[in-house]
Amino acid sequence: MQSHIDEYIAKGYSVIENAPSNIGSTILVDAAAERVVKFSQDRAYDKFARYARDNPNSRLPKIFAHNEYDDDSFAVSNSWYTVTEMEYLERLTDDEASDVEAWIARLFAALRSGTQWDELVDDPLDLLDAIRQLRDCARSTGTCLDVLKASNYMARASEGARRVVVTDPFN
Repeated sequence: MQSHIDEYIAKGYSVIENAPSNIGSTILVDAAAERVVKFSQDRAYDKFARYARDNPNSRLPKIFAHNEYDDDSFAVSNSWYTVTEMEYLERLTDDEASDVEAWIARLFAALRSGTQWDELVDDPLDLLDAIRQLRDCARSTGTCLDVLKASNYMARASEGARRVVVTDPFN
């Protein structure tokens, strides 16, 4: 995997510090091209990246490529990894993170109280459809939906506005 990472660095990508939710991943960015490359050994993230690539949604990152590799040059069990090329997104501001966590807490409280998905109207971040689709995907792929933490979201800056995007919803 390291030689693969080095290939991207040779193309001008730079390693960025990982957020706490990206522990175990190597993330490279090409700011000029507004592209990010994520090297990961996370099976749940692999399932999410495949879903986002195959089901474009304005509330999910744009995935340009997602490939799986098995580096058999190492005699270790961790030779499997994925490389995901995606759009550049920005970290949430503190206010955005607070808004996401407050809204998602209200959403799950409503669902626990018996409210049905089609009865939900509180959707100030326009995330409800994406969360519902991700819940269905998590169920069908045997992963757990993990959308309670703001660290699983980022922001897309476009046309002067910032829109919240779900970036790592499975574990």
